[in-house]
Parts: sequence; structure tokens; C-alpha cells
Amino acid sequence: MGKASSNKKVARAARAGGKTKVRGQQGLVFPIALGAVVIIGLLLVVYARASRPDTVAEPPTVEDHWHAAYGIYVCGEWKPVIQNQNDAIEGTPIGIHTHADGVIHIHPFNSLATGSNATLGVFFETTGVEMTDESLVLPEGGGTFENGDDCAGSPGQVKVLVWDDADAAATSQPKVFITDFDNIRFTNDRMAMTIAFVNSDTDLDTLQPPSIPTLDNLSDLDPDENPTPGQTVPTTVAPGTTSAPTTAAPSTTTG
Repeated sequence: MGKASSNKKVARAARAGGKTKVRGQQGLVFPIALGAVVIIGLLLVVYARASRPDTVAEPPTVEDHWHAAYGIYVCGEWKPVIQNQNDAIEGTPIGIHTHADGVIHIHPFNSLATGSNATLGVFFETTGVEMTDESLVLPEGGGTFENGDDCAGSPGQVKVLVWDDADAAATSQPKVFITDFDNIRFTNDRMAMTIAFVNSDTDLDTLQPPSIPTLDNLSDLDPDENPTPGQTVPTTVAPGTTSAPTTAAPSTTTG
């Protein structure tokens, strides 16, 4: 074979290789573009979910006015109800607070307290309660209680008891939480909750909050507006304000 013929073959092979490379590069453009579109779409979905108002249709909403009776029970004794009536976190009115009446008042002012954000942890933050899986620190000098501390002769443990219906609490068993207390949700009006430090011998079914009757005589409503059991009433307190109790509520009950 002549030298000229060999050179022609080499040139043809080089041209063919170059065309293949170009075709290969062009073939990557479509899948790369498609991948970019998919990634951008996912990012837009995540952003939309993160930026939308929190569960607008899920109660409690800013249109709801709920109440939950609560009590604090430590080793055979009901502690005084919390007196702190603050209703703000870092200066922002929330709508989950107490009127020093043994009742948690839940009428959200914004999405910080609506839907899945309406939690016991918000109440803790506005009133100064500190509760972890291992300990309970009560405000106003109420004491500190840690798992394993002596409680009426036996090791104590922090717990939260929840009745979905305060009116049926005397004849029903509570849900018992021993962890993740901040995320316990207010899911309906007229609930009952007991924040407890108790030993294993304690009959939890009997620890309904003493303030349950107060749900029928609420301090933030006019006497004629107090609800009957199961009734939800509209918000009557303006954002950023808390009204003083109109009737004295018992602060301590022993049991």
C-alpha cells in the first residue's frame, strides 16, 4: 500500500472520530437540561410548602378560641397554677397563654400558634416552664424535679397526661407522654392536661386537673358567653392583650 493511500485512511479515521465526539457531546445536552428542570421544579415545590401559611385550614386557626384545663402534680401534691400571664415570644404576641386560672387559653394571633404550631411547648415558652425528657423546672420558684429523684419514697419521672375531652376525663384514661413534651398538640377545645412528676405507684387515671370546672366559667369571656361543654366560642381578646381574671380562681388544691 502506498504512503498516500495510508495518509488518506488516517485522515478519514480522524474525521470520523471528530464527528462521533461532537455527536456524543450533543447527546448529553437533553438529559442535562431535563435534570436541571426536575431539580428546579423540586426546589420550587419545597419553597412553596415552606413559605405558605401554616396549615391555614387546620385548627386551631386565628378564628378559633379554645381552652384547655391544666394542672401541675408533683409527688402527691397539686402545685399552684402559673401566675405569669405573658403572651409573647421575643415581643411577638402568640395567643397561647393563661390568665392565672388553671386554664390554657388558645386563640392564635398568627401562624406561630395555628395548626401544628399550637403546642404545649409554646405555652411553656410564654409562661417560663422548662420541661425536657429528664426534668421539669417550674417558674416562680416552683421547684426543679429530675427523673430518678425521690418522689414519695420511690424514683420519680416527668410525664404529661392528656385527655382529649375534659368533660369525660373522670371516666376515661389519659394519653401518657414521657418524651417530646414540647410537641404535644392542642387538637380541640376543652382538653385537659396534667404536667406531672410521679413515681410508678401513682394512679394516673385519677390525676384530672382540678381546674376542669373553670372551663364553664372562663375569665376571658362575659358571663353570658361562657360555653356549654363542647361549644367553641369566637375570639374576643385582641392580639397583644390579655384580660385580667374577672373571678378568683383557686390557686392551690391538695390531693
